[in-house]
Amino acid sequence: VAVGYPSNFDSGSVMKQVLGWIGESSHEPGTMAMNENPMRSGNSGGAWFAYKSGDAVGLNSYSKRGDSRTMYS
Repeated sequence: VAVGYPSNFDSGSVMKQVLGWIGESSHEPGTMAMNENPMRSGNSGGAWFAYKSGDAVGLNSYSKRGDSRTMYS
């Protein structure tokens, strides 16, 4: 689960959450990728939480141009 105030939802005025799935980025070793996370600018620093335990496991850091469904940590 990712949370944040992304500008592409309600102009960043409301906290949103999305349920994506996390895996290691094949393009950048040591970097995590959350697929099915459409959040974009304005939500950097928002936490990623493990669905079952609630533990923080990453954060919204950056996305790549042309990929509207993946966020990286």
